Amino acid sequence: MIRENTFTPVNNWTKPFVSEVAEVLALLREYGYESAKLVKLTGISERRFCDWTAGYKKEPYEVSYIPYTCWCFLVALVGRPNINNRGDALSVDVRKVLSAFDRNAFLPASKFVSPSRLQLNRVVGEGVFTGLTFTDLAESFNWRLDHFEDNLEKNNIPFLNWCLILMYLGLDIQKMILTDLDEELIIGQS
Repeated sequence: MIRENTFTPVNNWTKPFVSEVAEVLALLREYGYESAKLVKLTGISERRFCDWTAGYKKEPYEVSYIPYTCWCFLVALVGRPNINNRGDALSVDVRKVLSAFDRNAFLPASKFVSPSRLQLNRVVGEGVFTGLTFTDLAESFNWRLDHFEDNLEKNNIPFLNWCLILMYLGLDIQKMILTDLDEELIIGQS
């Protein structure tokens, strides 16, 4: 069972044990998402997954090195979205969000095209309908603001970061990314 304090905003977050990361990955495998398929869907290397679960058999209660952003993403795939906001998405008009971006921004990692800063400015920034700023996003997901701004200037938002933004804005990333999923993945809750 995964501890509830791993499903919290970053300022209260307890890093998961390697066994907890392994449990999430095992759940994904149960539904046919073996390592190679998960790598293709997420853009995360197999080596990274191994690093985050290293020592699982010998030291299951060792703290994993998984970054908060990646943990947010993986637990969202297994039915615990928006842990950065206690499970709640922002209350916004999803149709407006969808219309702000090119269709290629809503594809799996292997086909994803990063939205431009201009497109993202329609949804995030001062005075937009979401009320969300770039600083809010950086603080919410424990991103370095200067690094995030640099990615925005280069129109190169990392896929996982983009997925977390979409999830925060109320889009269902399971349906967006795991398009051939037969049933919803749900992680056990204590």
